[in-house]
Amino acid sequence: MLCALCSGNNSTNDSPFSREAGGFGVLSFLIMLPDFPKLRIELSRKLRSDFKKQTDLRAPLVAEIKVVAQHEGKGGSYETEDGEIKRIEPQEMSVQVDSPAASGPSFGYEDALRMVHEAAEEMARKQTRTLFATLNEAVEAVGNSFDAQGQPLSAELILKMWERMQIDFDEQGNPKMPTLVFNPVQKPNVEEQFRRLKHEPQLRKRRQEIMNRKRLDWYDRESRRKLVD
Repeated sequence: MLCALCSGNNSTNDSPFSREAGGFGVLSFLIMLPDFPKLRIELSRKLRSDFKKQTDLRAPLVAEIKVVAQHEGKGGSYETEDGEIKRIEPQEMSVQVDSPAASGPSFGYEDALRMVHEAAEEMARKQTRTLFATLNEAVEAVGNSFDAQGQPLSAELILKMWERMQIDFDEQGNPKMPTLVFNPVQKPNVEEQFRRLKHEPQLRKRRQEIMNRKRLDWYDRESRRKLVD
């Protein structure tokens, strides 16, 4: 929308240009950009959706956690398998997005996406740090931490970790193996150690013994749970 506004010497002439006292009035323009509310809402929805998608890609462990919306109240609680009630206090987590060019004519959708991806990167880091801090606190509380004392990851260390962990199984009795988090630079060594677990006879035997014990423990837990239900 384009509007013309004439200002000058109180002209009564209907023309936007008026000649009075030997001069011209001033012709000024007021630019009013059109508003497209439906388009704005759709773009906002797409950007929010992309922010969630990019955050999940950057924090895959967090993305696996089930989300439960709490519509009222200021906290919650859960019961451990030992019958202990644990309180949950909500934590606010946010990222700041600054873009001086956001109101400029050259700011486009690609610029908005770049801002969203940068914000998703920061949010993913915050979520991941919070997740590991919470896990470390829980592990320390039950005395189930494992210190490798600077040793490089090996198949033997992996088996020791599995021995200390609670492992669940599916209805067919197959183990639901835990997730191993490691630095990408360690990938070749991690692959080599899991190859050893799969092919070396002594390691395969020890792994099977551990899984058999864990399966019996799981059957026992399931039986107690069904009796309580």
